[in-house]
Amino acid sequence: MKKKSFLLITILLFIFLTLAMVRSIISNGMSTSGTELGKTGDDLSALKIENALLKEKLFALSSLTLISSKAAEMGFVEGKKTFSLTNTVPIALKQ
Repeated sequence: MKKKSFLLITILLFIFLTLAMVRSIISNGMSTSGTELGKTGDDLSALKIENALLKEKLFALSSLTLISSKAAEMGFVEGKKTFSLTNTVPIALKQ
């Protein structure tokens, strides 16, 4: 009887120590992953800000007023007259 209770206490103590060790290993892993997650979050927010600035720059550079002013600087002029090389054919003829 004493041998069974001693064996049971030993097994329970071993299980308790094993679970405590596993818990501390998991807690340690989670604490270091939290700092990595924070760093990744900071990187993500910096990239979002940079992306927004690049979008604003793209919109400014692709605006029609900027394009027309750059074209005028390069010597392009706005065409006032249009012409056609062929005569237009009426779609429906009067019958």
